[in-house]
Amino acid sequence: MDVMETAALRARVSRDEALGAFQRGWFGATARMLVAGPLRSVAEAFVPFRLFRVVMADGDRVREKLLAIDAVEGSLDLYGFDAAPAEAELVRVASRNVLPVVVSVERCAELVEDRVRRMVYRRGFFRARGVRNVVEYTGMEFCVPYWLGFCGRGGRARVVVMDAVRGRVEGGKARELFRKWLVDGEERGVEERRDFKFQI
Repeated sequence: MDVMETAALRARVSRDEALGAFQRGWFGATARMLVAGPLRSVAEAFVPFRLFRVVMADGDRVREKLLAIDAVEGSLDLYGFDAAPAEAELVRVASRNVLPVVVSVERCAELVEDRVRRMVYRRGFFRARGVRNVVEYTGMEFCVPYWLGFCGRGGRARVVVMDAVRGRVEGGKARELFRKWLVDGEERGVEERRDFKFQI
């Protein structure tokens, strides 16, 4: 697979910090190693996101938010911003571990609108009938960096995923997204990945 150059949010978690976190394990290193096996390697990967401006209006009340959604499946947690990421918050990266853009801009907008609608009613905002949500694509795209920890014994491995900006270990949606990418593209060879067969 060719090296791709892209803009990415600046990681707040270094490789060494991610390595230490995976080895310690927030959910118990001993339990993790019994189930998944010892940590074998760590790699950085990048997920493309698209930034949308969302205006939520109910009568005279208006709320505006910038939300970014992943353009691979639209399944990862949204990123919220008060303002578009500034140049100082972005870095240029060159990597083979950039996931492909799959979801169209139009579909991303639909997914953002659906997420916002559910979020608004779950939190109790704008309960009046006249709620209007306007979702506009800003034209800005960037990647979010993730650390992948590969744990396993023999030829099988499990992947643990950490958001390198938020510094948190991700759940099943992120693991499944990366697992599919790894399995579907085994022939391309992921940087710093060993020859494992992947499973959740």
